[in-house]
Amino acid sequence: MTKEQQQTIERLRDMSLGYRKIGVALNLPRDKVRNYCKANGLDGYAKKRIQAREGKQMEAVCADSACRQCGKPLGKKSAGRKRIYCSDECRRLWVKNHPSLYKHECMFCGKEFESQTKAQKFCSHDCYIRNRFWRQEDTEEIMKLILAGKKVPMVPKWLKDILNGETK
Repeated sequence: MTKEQQQTIERLRDMSLGYRKIGVALNLPRDKVRNYCKANGLDGYAKKRIQAREGKQMEAVCADSACRQCGKPLGKKSAGRKRIYCSDECRRLWVKNHPSLYKHECMFCGKEFESQTKAQKFCSHDCYIRNRFWRQEDTEEIMKLILAGKKVPMVPKWLKDILNGETK
C-alpha cells in the first residue's frame, strides 16, 4: 500500500466512509483497508471518532460523496444522475485503469476478439471494409475457386452461414 493510498484512506475515514466504499474507491480489498484502519486507530464509527477528537458536533458527509478515482469530496448533490467522479479527468483515468472487456465473434472472418464496447461486430477495420464493400467480389472469387476445384483460402463467416443454411 502506497503512502498516497494510506493518506486517502485516512481522509475518507474522516469523511465517515466505510471500509468497502474506501476499498472500491481505491481498488483495494475491503479487508486490507479494515486492517490498515485497525492498526492506525481509524476503526469504529467515524462520526464518533471525529467528535471525540475535535470535541464538537460535525455533520457526517454522505457515503456516496467521494470520487471513485481520487477520493476527493464531490460537493453538493445536484439534480439528475448521481455523480461518481469529481471530474472528466478522473472518469477517464478510472475507465483506462479498469476496462470492461466483452467477447465477440467477427461477422466477417469469424475470429474471436475482445472489445470495450458491447455491440462491436468486426475485429478490425479491414474486416468491416471487406464485409461492407467487397461482398460481391468475394462471392465471385470464392465461386471461381470452387468451380475450378481449388482450395479456398478463407471463406467469410457470412458466406459460411449462407452455405450452411443458417440465416438470422
